[in-house]
Formats: sequence, structure tokens, C-alpha cells
Amino acid sequence: SLAQEYPHLKLSGYTLSNKQVEQAKIVIEQNQLQERLQIECKDSVVEALPFECDLILGFEVVHHIKDKLTLFENVCGHLNEGGRILLSDFVSYMGNDINHTLSSSYFITQDKWVELASQRGLLLKRVVNVSENIANFLYDPDLKSNIAKIKSPDVINALTSYDQLYSLL
Repeated sequence: SLAQEYPHLKLSGYTLSNKQVEQAKIVIEQNQLQERLQIECKDSVVEALPFECDLILGFEVVHHIKDKLTLFENVCGHLNEGGRILLSDFVSYMGNDINHTLSSSYFITQDKWVELASQRGLLLKRVVNVSENIANFLYDPDLKSNIAKIKSPDVINALTSYDQLYSLL
């Protein structure tokens, strides 16, 4: 992990899932990282970050946030001069946004990513399209029979939305 590899880092993370916080705290304590790493159940759209940052990382989270401008206004307000934001997320290449409320997925176009970054004074340096790689990962030729074995409607909805994502990519 970053915290283990780079002992000079002070790290903080937000999630909306209490279960993720509980699991993360177990790992943090097992690795004795409590002094430098904290995970909290907070909404990064509206909750202030605990300190100023040189780097803000986001992995497949922004597409779940409908109000991306408010998110960027909040997190950019905690970015040190010369700081960077590194995101790994989804971009719609269909010529329009893709909104899938059931899975809380709101994919915007590359032009909207540029506009969003520009509104906060950020420079979008690079977009890497890994659609084919992700689509290959998401493909399940036995999806229907695999879903039939699942009892939870939430899990079924999630897996179905991934299959739909595969189709879009």
C-alpha cells in the first residue's frame, strides 16, 4: 500500500460505506498505520477534507457522483499550490453523457471532463482509454446462469449494470 511503501505520507480517505470503513480500520490497525492513515464515512462532495493535499487520488468514484462540479469545488479547495488530482474513472465516448440511476453511474464525455477541470483551474493532462481492456474483463458468457444463483437483488442489479457497461464499452 502507499502508506507502507512511503512512510512520510499522511493519508486520508472517504467512503459512503460504513462496512468499508470497518474493514479498512482493521487493516490499518493490523499494519499499525493509525498515525498516518485514516478512513472515514463521509461524503467528499460536501465534507471538508482533513488537511491540505499535494495529491488527491480517486479510483472509479467520480462517475458515481452526479454533482461533479460541487465535488471538484470541494476537493480542489484543499489542494496545495502545484498539487495534482489523479483519477481513474469512466469517460463516455458515445457523444453524450450516460446516466444509469439504478447503479448510481453518471458518465460524462471527455469534453465535459475538460470543462469540469477547467472550471477549477485544473489542466487535464492525459486521458487513457482502456475501454477494450475493461470490456474484456467484464465479459461473462455465462452471466445469466451465474446471476440465477444469486439471491440478493442488490448484487443482481450491480452485476447486471456491469454487463450493461460491458455492452457500452
